[in-house]
Parts: sequence; C-alpha cells; structure tokens
Amino acid sequence: MDKASDIAGKAKDSAKEAYIHTSNKMNQAKDMASGSAANAKDTVKDKLSDAYDQTIKMATDKTPDVKDSTRDALDKAYDKYEDAKSKVDEAYKYAKDTMTEQAKEKYEAAKEKASNAAGYLGQKMRTGSTEL
Repeated sequence: MDKASDIAGKAKDSAKEAYIHTSNKMNQAKDMASGSAANAKDTVKDKLSDAYDQTIKMATDKTPDVKDSTRDALDKAYDKYEDAKSKVDEAYKYAKDTMTEQAKEKYEAAKEKASNAAGYLGQKMRTGSTEL
C-alpha cells in the first residue's frame, strides 16, 4: 500500500509542478506581450511625432503639396501602428497557445500517473482482501 501512496504522492507532486511551471510560463508570456505592446506604443508615438514634425515643416515651407504629403505621412504612421499592433497580437496568441498546449500535456501526464496509482492501489486492496 505504501507503493501506491508513493505513486499517488508523486503524481500529485508532478501535477503541482506542472501547474506552477505553466503558471510561470503564462506570466512570462503576459509580461512579454505587455513589453511588446509598450514597445509598439513607443514606436507608434515616435512615428506619429515624426509625422507631426514633418507636417509642421511642410506647412511652414508652404509647399503646394502639403495636404498630400501630410496625408501620406499620417497614412504611413497609421500603417506602422497597425503593423506593430498586429505583431503584438500574434506574439500574444502564439505565447498563449504554446503555454496552453504545454499545460495540457503536463496535466494529461499527471492525470495518467494518478490513474495508474489509483488502479494499483485498488488492485492491492482487492488482492489483500481476498487473501484474508
């Protein structure tokens, strides 16, 4: 009966370790996505600031194509923002999917060990009761 208890204890410990590992990885993924979002925000902010500076310069130069150039600069800045936002989204989804898959695998392995331990214990109990 001690062997079954040991196996059950090991399965419990394995499941706990899998939970802690997965929790840590999810926190890392969240931090990575958060950092990426902050970087994207800073990049967009810089690009918009550059676009604004270009717009002011063009307006003060009174060039004939100020309106078109301004629109182009703003369109480019907006495209860069959308691209950065998309990359952050993809990074977050990838991290989340990776962590979820790893958690499932570890959970299933721990569940299988617990099931085996319970089966072993049941067998020992049945064998022990028939010997009496």
